[in-house]
Order: sequence, then structure tokens, then C-alpha cells
Amino acid sequence: MKKIGNGVIFFEVDDSYSFDGLLPLRINIKGHYLGTLESPTYLISFMGEMESIVQDNCYLNENARIDNIESILFNEYGELVDMYRITIEETFDDFSKRVVRNNESIFFYFKLFSNAFFEYSEVKENEDILECISKKDYVDALALLKEYTASLNI
Repeated sequence: MKKIGNGVIFFEVDDSYSFDGLLPLRINIKGHYLGTLESPTYLISFMGEMESIVQDNCYLNENARIDNIESILFNEYGELVDMYRITIEETFDDFSKRVVRNNESIFFYFKLFSNAFFEYSEVKENEDILECISKKDYVDALALLKEYTASLNI
């Protein structure tokens, strides 16, 4: 296993396997894992979606702050809104996922479904996980992942 990123966010990859654009990987955000190493992820789609977090306006909410992020992600009935949905790859489909960013920070929300296909020993079912990281930490970790995947020539 190889960890690529920093102490706030890193991508853990199974560097013993890579094939035809596929690589088992998962994300760790402040100690919380998202995804599985049990199945490979298609890197081109994954990298495109990871880059879209900082590029696409669909994730931008300039008013998002740590003290109001829950009111942005949940409606008045406590239900998760459809906005800010992120589709990474099928190896992450066991999770409900949302991402919101402002100009300095990125807010990640995810929750493991109770009927998950894969086993996740580090994650509790139906636990709301909401983490805020700096945009800089995210961009730095993503740049290291891009550098690593380019070195694999897959």
C-alpha cells in the first residue's frame, strides 16, 4: 500500500496492482476512509471528477462556512439535498457523497449505506461524516496523485 497526499487528505493505493487504466484506491480525509481497495477504480474518470471539485461551479457555494454547511447540505426535514452530489467511480457507490467548496475550503460529506456491497471495517454504517479541509491541501494532494499515476503509465 502507498499513501499519496498529506496529513489532512491522502489517497491510499494498492501499488501491487494496476491494469489497463485501473488501480485500487480509496480516499482518507482527516482519518475517515471513503472507498475500497477491494476493487480497482478507473483512473481517467476518477481523476476527472477529483479535478472537477476545484474547477466546476456546481460545487461552488461562496457562502459555505463551517457554521452553516449543514443547512446547505440538508433540507428543513433533515434530508440530504440532491445538489453537490459527486459521482466518483463505482468502487465508491456504497457511499452517499456530497462536496461543497468556497474560495478557501472544501467540505466533504459522506455516509456508508447500510446495504453496502463491500466490507468497510473502518467506517460505521449510516454515520454522517462531514469534514472541512483547505483547498490548498486538497490541490496539493491531488497534484501528488496525478504525478504518481503518470509514473505508472496506465
